[in-house]
Amino acid sequence: MWTRHRAGTRLAKELIEQVDQVLDLPFLKSSLSLRVAYQEALGVGLTGSETADKNARKEVSELVNEVIKIVSKK
Repeated sequence: MWTRHRAGTRLAKELIEQVDQVLDLPFLKSSLSLRVAYQEALGVGLTGSETADKNARKEVSELVNEVIKIVSKK
């Protein structure tokens, strides 16, 4: 899983390619971007899904849904 991910950057693209080609490791399609909202939520005792930032809430929701799909297949 990618955290503090900056989609669309050269570094992100290179890392994804390296994981896929060199390490041959699976990774989740969802990721958590580099957002201040996550730190702010932590500072007041909230989770990423409780933050006021709708994009952060969406990322967390996508991650949870992806994990649920993986777990329910087993």
